[in-house]
Amino acid sequence: MPASGFSTSSPLILPPSIMPVVILKGSDNDMGFQYGQQAGQWMEKRKEAMWAAVSSKKPEEVQDCLNALEYYTKKFAPEAIIIMKGIAEGAKDAGYNLTYNDILMLNWSSSVVSGPTWKFPAEVEKTTQSLSKQASTETEGCSHFSAWGSMTVDGKLICGDSSDQIFGYQLTLVMLPDNGNASVSTLLAGDLGRHPAFNNKGVFLGASGGFGQRDIDLDYGLSRPIAVYQMIRFANTAREAKDMFLPWVYGDTNNFSLSDVSGDGYVVEVTAAAKGVRKTGDFGEKDFIFATNNYFTDELKDSIYGEKRVDHAGWVNIAAKPTRWVITSIGRNLEFWNLFTNYRGKIDLEFAKMIYRFGGSPLPYSLDDSAYEAFLVTGGKGCDPKIANPLSAIVTISQPDKGDKGVIHVCTGPASRSSYPFFPGTAAIDFQIDNTYTFYRLTLGAEPSKISENAQTDAKISIIEGNDQLAKLTLVNPLYWSLSERLSRAKKEYYEGLDWQNRAKLARGNEALLCFSKAATSFVTCQAQAKQVYQALVPPATNPEELGLGKYPDSLPD
Repeated sequence: MPASGFSTSSPLILPPSIMPVVILKGSDNDMGFQYGQQAGQWMEKRKEAMWAAVSSKKPEEVQDCLNALEYYTKKFAPEAIIIMKGIAEGAKDAGYNLTYNDILMLNWSSSVVSGPTWKFPAEVEKTTQSLSKQASTETEGCSHFSAWGSMTVDGKLICGDSSDQIFGYQLTLVMLPDNGNASVSTLLAGDLGRHPAFNNKGVFLGASGGFGQRDIDLDYGLSRPIAVYQMIRFANTAREAKDMFLPWVYGDTNNFSLSDVSGDGYVVEVTAAAKGVRKTGDFGEKDFIFATNNYFTDELKDSIYGEKRVDHAGWVNIAAKPTRWVITSIGRNLEFWNLFTNYRGKIDLEFAKMIYRFGGSPLPYSLDDSAYEAFLVTGGKGCDPKIANPLSAIVTISQPDKGDKGVIHVCTGPASRSSYPFFPGTAAIDFQIDNTYTFYRLTLGAEPSKISENAQTDAKISIIEGNDQLAKLTLVNPLYWSLSERLSRAKKEYYEGLDWQNRAKLARGNEALLCFSKAATSFVTCQAQAKQVYQALVPPATNPEELGLGKYPDSLPD
């Protein structure tokens, strides 16, 4: 089906166990070319998965979706077209089997094949009139928050985001465009944007599936990767990002949380058929806002057949058999509410990480797929859904800055070693390769060299901290040798990073950027591995009590 074809002789490339760093700089075409060169190997594998997901559908229907996406992208985010064409050129130059059409496919959202209510843009020629049932290529849950002011220890903005989906070809993308804002985002290879993302104006964006259930809640329109890219690149405040998004024709069902360092915060709730906005304070929040996978606003109530709005947790209707993600949203929303209202003024980096390590209880159902229907019928009765869960492919804590000191902390896979699935069935469980359960630190510098140098400094600190704890063990302690081997691997990555950094300083143009990206990747890999040693001997907090903040919750809010 894909125009570029497929070869069974293509090499086996597994998803990276620690997310690599890709740094882009320059014009739109330059950045696209660099992206295709640096990440083409992972884009190829993701392309195969995306086309395979729609292999039973008519090629004409799929192409109509891509043509519609191109139309809306040209209308609302024209720079993205130049970047995507550049990606295809750069990938081809590096020997990868990717076309512009493939890159469009990678930047589509959740549903590729059209449904009976979809409205094709009149300005674009349609290749088929036959409409089959919608086919989903990627689904995800996700839980995200922003807190600032009276909520945080230092009054500064801190944000969390988990991407609860199948583990895949993921990376951390830094964009330093000639025109627009510098930004960092975690995403799937080939995406222009996903979540979280923040820019050098101090604007943060988190996202999650909204799971509108009606036919009209999905349609042709702008996709999430391109919408996120456009907002983060060109919005200087959370309000600007919100106002930029609202007029767009959008084809998916999502929640976008938008906040900035000035203390402004919103959640834009959206499907293809409706948009609603809630701002901090609308539902009792003060200096914080959060979202998971259901909706709060009246405008979005009907999209999930909302019957009851649970205080601080949003709309739900068990009789309508909502999706598993909507059911588990109630518990996760209440957890956010209880954490923030019980620990006001206590939120800092370690608290934010703890949120994504605070596990629940085993499910009162069997894990096999036969129990899934009972879970839906009862609305998950007896379950204890928590924000921390084993389906998290990416967990991040962001500390945005208006300038070049914004920091993202990235955990590849779940941050918790002891979390339980949201719901029964094999769809609730996924597996990462060689989990570290640690966060690496990456600073959004103004230049590629500074990004690499900051990552190097953080790598050195991580090695020292791990070594200090390892030195407390005697040689007869059985832990010593396994942890020593892990720390040696971290040190090896550190020296590989130095080598790439030296090559970058001697190179020019795209070659230098590639070397700086590889240097940063080695340094963050070093951090993640060295932190494993430290955490094995100094376990991180998995609940507020372990942070010395009292048992959760001391008392429920009124």
